[in-house]
Parts: sequence; C-alpha cells; structure tokens
Amino acid sequence: MSDYYEKFTLLVEDTYDRNDETKVTVVCHSMGCPIISVFFNMVEQSWKDKYIKGLISLNGAYGGAVKAVKTIVSGENLGIFIVKPSDIIIEQKTSVSLSYMLPSRHLWKPHEVIAFTKNKKYTVDDYEEFFRDMNYTTAYEMYKDTYPYAKAGLEAPGVPVFCFYGRGLPTVE
Repeated sequence: MSDYYEKFTLLVEDTYDRNDETKVTVVCHSMGCPIISVFFNMVEQSWKDKYIKGLISLNGAYGGAVKAVKTIVSGENLGIFIVKPSDIIIEQKTSVSLSYMLPSRHLWKPHEVIAFTKNKKYTVDDYEEFFRDMNYTTAYEMYKDTYPYAKAGLEAPGVPVFCFYGRGLPTVE
C-alpha cells in the first residue's frame, strides 16, 4: 500500500497547488473510506492541516460488511446475470480485500450472527471456526494479516469527516 499512499499524497499536493493552495476535500466510498482513514493516520497532522479540508464518506464500510462473508461463501456476480457466482468464487475467495472487509469485532456485537448453517451460527468471534468448517483456513490467515489495517481504519483520521449512508435496507442473505 505504500506505493498507493505515496501516489495519493502527490495527487493531493498537486491538486492543492493547481487550485491556488485551496485545501482538498477527499471523497471516498465503501472500502476506500477505511483505507483513506489509515492513510490519514499515517501522515503528520501538520500535513493534514495544510492540505485537507475534509473527508466525505459515502457508505464507508468502516466496520466491514456482511457482503464480504456472502462473497467468500457463495461468490458474487454483482448482478451480471450471465456470470454465475460459482464460476468466479475461486478468484474472489483469494482476494485479500474480502478478508479486510469482514465485519469487525470492534463494531459488531459479539452475539450478532454474520453467517449460519442449519446446525451452527457464526459471529465475529468465530472466524477461525467458520473458515475451518468451510475447509478454507487460508481465509482466516488473510483475515489475521489484514486485521491490524482494518482496525487502524476505525481510528479518527484527524480531519473533519462528513458521513453519508443508507439505512432501512435489508441485509443480504
């Protein structure tokens, strides 16, 4: 990610310079929001004070998303009817971004069910067992690798944040 953050820093600074030293408002969506929050927690406050006006978060997935669980379990075709989720699940399961987007134990309650079978219910505290039961322990290893970054994405970024989100929509099953 360091290359990405380096390029993002240059983009912000260039945008600031090209606009008569006008502070930049960053707009993020979904997974991009915790990633940008991690970035803001890596840079000096003086840099943020100089270059950043604020952060607009559009449905920021700061605490993860149940859809990541669904995608790991059964695949996701994004509504493209000619693509069977089962045809792309292998590629999707190997994407580290899904483990990064698993619901976080820092925001989800320990008793909230994130997945279930006929015989068992799984919560955010059951990832190791969940992936072992799926015979896909690699996903748990990816989760452990990305967990520190997902947690860091929950820290206050040190800039004004404006959150826009939807509510009252049914959770994916």
